[in-house]
Amino acid sequence: MYSESFFNCDLVDQPVDFHGGASAFIDDYFRWRVGWSAEENLAKIQSEDIPRIEAWAQKTGSSFAAEKTELIHITRKRSEQCQGQILMNGNTITPSTTAKLLGVIFDHELRWKEHVQQVVKRATKVNIALGGLRQLRPEQMRQLYEACVVPVIDYASTVWHDPLRDKTHLRQLRTVQRTALIRVLSAFRTVATSTLEVEAHVLPTHLRLCHHGQNTITRLHTLPQKHPIWDTLLRAQRRRNNVRTRARFPLAETLKTMSPERLHELEMIDPTPLPPWRTEPFSKIEIEPDREIAMERAEQARSNSDIVIYSDTSGRQGHLGAAAVALDDSLETTEKIQIQVGPMEGWSVHAAELIGILYAINIINKIALQRRRSTDARVRSTTILSDSMSAIQAIQNPGNKSGQQIIHAILRAAANTKTHGIAVRLQWMPGHCEAPGNDTADQLAKEAATPGKTHPFSPLLSRERAHIRKGIHTQWEREWKECRNGGHLRVIDNALPAKYTRRLYGSLPRNRAYLLTQLRTGHCWLSTYAKAFRFRDDDLCVCGERESLIHVLLDCPALRDLRRELRGKIGDAFNSMSTLLGGSGERGRGRPDNASRAKTVEAVLDFAEAFASEKTELIHLTRKKGEHSVGKVTFNGTDIKPSPTAKLLGVVFDHGLRWKEHIQQAIKRATKTAIALNGLRHLRPEQMRQLYQACVTPTLDYASTVWHDPLRDKTHLRHLNTVQRTVLIRVLSAFRTVATATLEVEAHVVPTHLRLRHRAQCTIARLHTLPRDHPIWNALSRAQNRRNNVGSYARFPLAEAMKTMDVDRLNELETIDPRPLPPWRTKAFLEIELELDRETARERAESTRETSEVVVYSDASGRKGHLGAAIVTLNGDKEVLESRQVQVGPMDRWSVHVAELIGIFYAVDMVFMLVHQRTDREHGPVSTATILCDSRSALQAIENPRNRSGQRIVHAITQAASEVQAANVKLRLQWVPGHCENVGNDAADRLAKEAAQPGKTHPFRLLLSRETALVRSKTHAQWEQEWKTSIKGAHLRQIDSGLPARHTRKLYGNLPRSRAYLLTQLRTGHNWLSTYAKKFGFRDDDLCECGTRETVAHVLLECLRLRELRIELRRKIGGTLSGVSSLLGGSTEGDKGKPDTVSRAKTVQAVLDFAEASQRFRSRAP
Repeated sequence: MYSESFFNCDLVDQPVDFHGGASAFIDDYFRWRVGWSAEENLAKIQSEDIPRIEAWAQKTGSSFAAEKTELIHITRKRSEQCQGQILMNGNTITPSTTAKLLGVIFDHELRWKEHVQQVVKRATKVNIALGGLRQLRPEQMRQLYEACVVPVIDYASTVWHDPLRDKTHLRQLRTVQRTALIRVLSAFRTVATSTLEVEAHVLPTHLRLCHHGQNTITRLHTLPQKHPIWDTLLRAQRRRNNVRTRARFPLAETLKTMSPERLHELEMIDPTPLPPWRTEPFSKIEIEPDREIAMERAEQARSNSDIVIYSDTSGRQGHLGAAAVALDDSLETTEKIQIQVGPMEGWSVHAAELIGILYAINIINKIALQRRRSTDARVRSTTILSDSMSAIQAIQNPGNKSGQQIIHAILRAAANTKTHGIAVRLQWMPGHCEAPGNDTADQLAKEAATPGKTHPFSPLLSRERAHIRKGIHTQWEREWKECRNGGHLRVIDNALPAKYTRRLYGSLPRNRAYLLTQLRTGHCWLSTYAKAFRFRDDDLCVCGERESLIHVLLDCPALRDLRRELRGKIGDAFNSMSTLLGGSGERGRGRPDNASRAKTVEAVLDFAEAFASEKTELIHLTRKKGEHSVGKVTFNGTDIKPSPTAKLLGVVFDHGLRWKEHIQQAIKRATKTAIALNGLRHLRPEQMRQLYQACVTPTLDYASTVWHDPLRDKTHLRHLNTVQRTVLIRVLSAFRTVATATLEVEAHVVPTHLRLRHRAQCTIARLHTLPRDHPIWNALSRAQNRRNNVGSYARFPLAEAMKTMDVDRLNELETIDPRPLPPWRTKAFLEIELELDRETARERAESTRETSEVVVYSDASGRKGHLGAAIVTLNGDKEVLESRQVQVGPMDRWSVHVAELIGIFYAVDMVFMLVHQRTDREHGPVSTATILCDSRSALQAIENPRNRSGQRIVHAITQAASEVQAANVKLRLQWVPGHCENVGNDAADRLAKEAAQPGKTHPFRLLLSRETALVRSKTHAQWEQEWKTSIKGAHLRQIDSGLPARHTRKLYGNLPRSRAYLLTQLRTGHNWLSTYAKKFGFRDDDLCECGTRETVAHVLLECLRLRELRIELRRKIGGTLSGVSSLLGGSTEGDKGKPDTVSRAKTVQAVLDFAEASQRFRSRAP
């Protein structure tokens, strides 16, 4: 590793001064000379630098690519910009107009025009790609913009951006942001950029770049004074007030927007990590997440430690204070210290807690010294109790972040205390829990929260960044209020810019965001706007008044009924135009009730949708061509003629219901999104795959149960397969010659025909669980009658899909009622207790026997492919008093979750029986009963019943529990940890295992969840069968015989695009090796450089020219190179893709390093 990291250290070992310097980043080397003329610099480079570079290359066996070497004169004397040339390795290198260094394009005069143009070009390309993702919601689009576009623009902006003068650059960059925000908000192109920015809550470009520059300068000022960057910082500080006309210095220009005094006062953050071999200064650092247990351990610390110190922090009237206190056995204060931390704008509560811990160590040293002097007693163990978990975690894991100086001081103080034989423990305790020491420290800290500062530490970087952020936001507010654009929006919402606009738009679908943007910006399709932009000759409404936004929402008599409905939904909010559109008063600063605001806006959007003019269509659904265009209808005075297609809920209907137009429309939209995905080249394969399944697949699959026939739609599938193939080539960075089946198994994406069939089968299964009185059963009955009909009339896709399923299994499925339970229903159980901590839950389960008159245990278990459930109750000697066993059924039709629910159902039944037995035999009636179950998911399903698989069992449990409650018995459900030596739970588990036998002894019907699992397994089995019998992908089947399997997603998931490109070549066999190149006419032979046929196996295992690289590969992966399959992440048939994932990833990464270094998989096309 040393040689790999520092192989070029001799080359860059040159002084960096006013005469020049040298530097390198990985394999990029750059050398600069400073002189009075270009001729002088060229002479020095040619006579001194080139010979040294060539000597180093010869010595190390490296080589410089002359075609990639660039020469540039950085000067504003135009006569010297293209002067001279140099010779290197026999190649002549002439000066170029630009040179690229670490992604930044330098020009002669350092005006950065070319760099900004390149940035705008790249950002615009990504922007266009984002425009294709139209189904994403505004918040998702905003996140993609900030993750994919903003980093491209902001990269190295502190080098090239001058916040005081770069007006030309900013105009171009603003255009990029404006284009993106129009797409994010679905706004009209006439909306002002400033309005778009406040609505999307995205900083204006000039403020964002200024913020980025100020943050960078602030971070640089926290580096140690010995850091090389300080030479540049000092030069920038001298130049910040320089008014000369020399070339600008962006760092100095940015410094002009900041306060040098605040920067010089900042803390120092050393980037050098602490040595890993250092000894731990604290004997133990304990953070117990459970508050109750933490309190108990804090009490134990008082008896186990010689000294216990409490530290705390508090704030009051804009100032922070810290305190540390020691108490004696009578809880009287023996030692205390109060620290004035400083104002909250310069200090954080986190840092104040750290300061309190530091001074707590000082108290330990003071008390230890006093005891040694007075009684000669030595202090051995001490404990510091703090209620700040974040402060303790920062001490436990010190990093290069704000507050480092305080943490290092704490570590030094603790280490010094340790050298005196005093062990210091640091322990978290909950705050405000009536602990005397913590309350005393909190009171003292409040008293210390006064103006002043009584500690030696410098102000924090984190607070300076917060100050910068606040200043930038204040400037944004001022610019927005002074802006001449956006007057309509300021009237509606005078608290902007504010974050709540993100919540307003965040979760809205695109069509509703489009409406809200029109309403809030005033740029809409009303007559006033249409007249202003010459789409209409007048600005009148249909009622004769001027059609403005206020008129439509509040006045128009034609919308009286809609307005009455709107008023009923929102109540008093109707009285304010601002409230209707999610606005905020000046004093509220955007912080009203978000739920009521969202409810109001949703109601207004419903009103706006209802107001929008409808498109009425007429179509004849018949295959008699002579009747397609017959007749017309008159509606609202308008004649409507039959059209060849009609759109209903996103589905395009045609005359003959052949769905050709719908498929074409779906493919067109999906293809547009797929092309957009191609612009996101920096995403990794797994991210691209997720975007495909989130953005493209729903477009193709929408309403597929209406139009797709899984037995006959071959033509449609060819077109749909093309879309999937196009995307998967981009996901895997594969060659276009790779077969579609190979791409699908490599990306682990189900083939289109199987995906559509799977979707149809799952939909049919879900429909069969609806109640028999549901209207859909008319269609299902007709489909069942038609499934075996071989007539020649129009196909029925639902019936065709049903031919691929077992109708008898469908008719045996459970019923799931889509209607929710009434919210006013009474609770069937007095309490459902789900304790998170296992130990606490076990203790409470044991104590339940004493507090509850009837205790019943239920459990479920599986054995040999079958499930069983059991219920037991114990007597006073913990022996089984009553029990019941239930045979649930086979695992392919029932789940453990449902078996647990069935156990609880029969447990309620047993409680009911025991209550009546004891009432008959004993004097008093039973009043309390508890059921203990070790299934948390079953208890949660009972607590929150929903419309999902197992609903009937949950409803049966609720009904049975209501009957128990009617007998005046308070019934509780309680979770008990499984396998924790609880006698009742162990007995129920044993009986459940015995009951796990063939058969079914309960009345419930089969589960939808298991049916969908069966459909999924059959789909995967058919995929496996098609892949194994396919004539394509033979190379991949030899490498990985366990496909299709999920492990390919892990193989490609986190690889950058360049390495995914290599792995795809290696695994698919479609690559730039000679065998492939000859096959496609790029070469005349298929021979390697060593004279043997060049295949993947030959390159990886045999080629003599790659011996050194192969030795390095063997060293990385260990052992011998056993075969191509193991090297490329393959799996044998028995493994089914489940070997050690870590070792597989490590091996593949090493092979990719080998392939990259071999340079055999780069393009060699002519």
